Amino acid sequence: MEELNGPPAGSRQANGGANGGDMETVGQGDVEISVRQDVPRVPSFPSEEPPSPGDVGQSTSGLPVQRVPGQGEGGMICPEDAITGVKKIFADQSYYDTKVETQAWTSRTTFILASIGCAVGVGNIWRFPYMCYRNGGAAFMIPYLISITTLGYPLFVLETALGQGTGKSPVGALGTLCPRLKGLAWLGFSANACITCYYMVVLSWALKYLIASCTMGTPEFAIEGNAPYYFQHVMLDKRYFCTWPSRESSPSPPTPTGVRYDVGSVEWQDKDRALELGYVCENAGFLDEGALNTDQVGLFLIVWSIVLAMVFMGTKSLKYSIYVTLPLPYVVIVIMFFRGVTLDGAGEGLKYYLTPNIDILFNDREELNSAGEPTGKMIPAVNIWLSAASHIFYSLGLGQGMLITYSSYNPSHYPIQANSLIVSAANSLTEIFGGFATFSILGYLAKKKGVTVDEVVAGGPGLVFESLPEAFGLMPAPAFFAFLFFFMLLLLGISSAIGMFESIVCTIRNQLTDMSATSRTAERIVSRHWILPILCSILIGVPGLLFCRRSAEQWIDLVDGTVSFFLLSLIGVGEFLAVSWVFGIKHFRTVIQHRCGYRPDAFLAFVWTYWGPALLLALFIFGIAGAVESPVTNVPWALCVGWLLAIVPLVFSIQYYLRHPNHDGEHLSVHGLRTKALFSDSTPSYIRTPFRIVALFTAQGKDKMDVSESTRESEMTTLGPSSGHEQEKKQQSNPLIANQE
Repeated sequence: MEELNGPPAGSRQANGGANGGDMETVGQGDVEISVRQDVPRVPSFPSEEPPSPGDVGQSTSGLPVQRVPGQGEGGMICPEDAITGVKKIFADQSYYDTKVETQAWTSRTTFILASIGCAVGVGNIWRFPYMCYRNGGAAFMIPYLISITTLGYPLFVLETALGQGTGKSPVGALGTLCPRLKGLAWLGFSANACITCYYMVVLSWALKYLIASCTMGTPEFAIEGNAPYYFQHVMLDKRYFCTWPSRESSPSPPTPTGVRYDVGSVEWQDKDRALELGYVCENAGFLDEGALNTDQVGLFLIVWSIVLAMVFMGTKSLKYSIYVTLPLPYVVIVIMFFRGVTLDGAGEGLKYYLTPNIDILFNDREELNSAGEPTGKMIPAVNIWLSAASHIFYSLGLGQGMLITYSSYNPSHYPIQANSLIVSAANSLTEIFGGFATFSILGYLAKKKGVTVDEVVAGGPGLVFESLPEAFGLMPAPAFFAFLFFFMLLLLGISSAIGMFESIVCTIRNQLTDMSATSRTAERIVSRHWILPILCSILIGVPGLLFCRRSAEQWIDLVDGTVSFFLLSLIGVGEFLAVSWVFGIKHFRTVIQHRCGYRPDAFLAFVWTYWGPALLLALFIFGIAGAVESPVTNVPWALCVGWLLAIVPLVFSIQYYLRHPNHDGEHLSVHGLRTKALFSDSTPSYIRTPFRIVALFTAQGKDKMDVSESTRESEMTTLGPSSGHEQEKKQQSNPLIANQE
């Protein structure tokens, strides 16, 4: 019993005051049992710091600020027409328990900086400027600003409110709304784990460049003309297969079909020479993955060690590390900006970045290849609007559970809407300001090489690891500016990686805490805070070693194209539907007002209910169509692996929703329905079979379909006699249970 043994180790600790009320002792034979009197529950809080609803969250004592009724509108009376889920939330007083120091922010400033660190990462430096360049320059700002206003910011508010209003990890938060929705949270957990695997590898690339910048002269990667070779050969160790397109003739001297140009053993120019002679060369990629790159593995482990050290003690260590990893990159961005705009040719680069092309927002345009030549395909104008929406989703880190995790550490009185506005604005301003620094340097590079800006702009990681390093080599003090840039890149990436990994650790911790009452192993793991981060780093880090081979870039493109885009967009749709349709937008606004004193306005309610799901669903459909038309790779088995990484968690999430009941014990299972009532003997088998398959995978059995008498009694005790009577009436009217009986 909790009164005898105390709360499980690692769970939210509560002293006598928090547990509420006096205790009386009842004797049963030779055993004395402590029984709680039925008195109102009063949550505890540090006596050194009296709580105040108007406080902004600063803790002068250094202890975590606790949630206290009255900071929100904890005195609200549960509406009479509330559903069972709302009644349980109103009756649940564990939300106000004192939290251990590693699971609470000590100030609002720390939370804001940590959230900005999650949102602002490596992609903000290269993805946004490149998308502006490819999508009409300043004209791209129009769909971008519309998307951030009508999609990014509302979903950011939703995730923040969900975490702060429940005080739980994504699995617990969505499970509080409806037990069926835990599968959606595990879907986000899977996507976050896959992204974390390869994100650490990209950070190890930045660390490699940072170490190479520590030289008195020009770094090897910054030597003129050497930047592509350094990235493709030294970093990725790429291989190419080159074949002669015709068997009738070949260049002199004759070269047999299937010649392999090995960039790792010959000069880089040999591959270019093969193309000049007429050979067709393609990246070996998945066909020649090679062994693990030992240097890359070492850097990968160093990056993991840094992230692990910062997550080691939860918010206790994060509140110190975040004050270093976030402000310093902004100092470097400012330095790079002023250095870039003063370079010769910077104006040309900024012209490409800012010159608007309004026509492409409403008219289809011809697709261009990497050499700037038309391919004969037309790009629909709607793609620009969808690109802006997808970029906002990617940039703010939505759908991965990081925001829900971080906001679950908040006390109830933190202003949800103001915090969301600050973080969203900081993310967008960082992207726009970083674009000025990036394109001013690219303009300088184009001027030095005597070419146009579009000839030096590379997409994806090539912009960061090829174009910009070559520009640094043409500047005075190239090692200094290269060091500053990659130092900034590494710090921005680490701040985002901390949020990803912390979300994983928090989710597992909460699950083990729930299991600690029945599992001694789970209790031991949770009670020792250092064990769980190490175990999670091993489980996530070992698969990440697969990205430390010469096919790393192909695997990153594959996972990023399937998991990052498709799963995250579906998770966004699921979160909108979960709050607005499954739980109910009216009930969600009531719960947030009760817990946090903030009631989402009508605009947010409209976006959560209609606009957000429709936009993300359209984004998903158009994305699927584009992926089918232009797949990430032509290697069948690799493409299957990429899609399985997205499909398997999705199937699990759907199955979880079908197999588990809601708060009223109701199932969506078709098991128990009489087949004859649905189909006649003449019904074709291809119609009956799908229903039988669904029944097979969603079968629960009568013992799980029925709501037991003890369950009804516990509901009546917790929620009151009226709610128990209503549940019993619902059970009697449930056709599934009626057929079972």
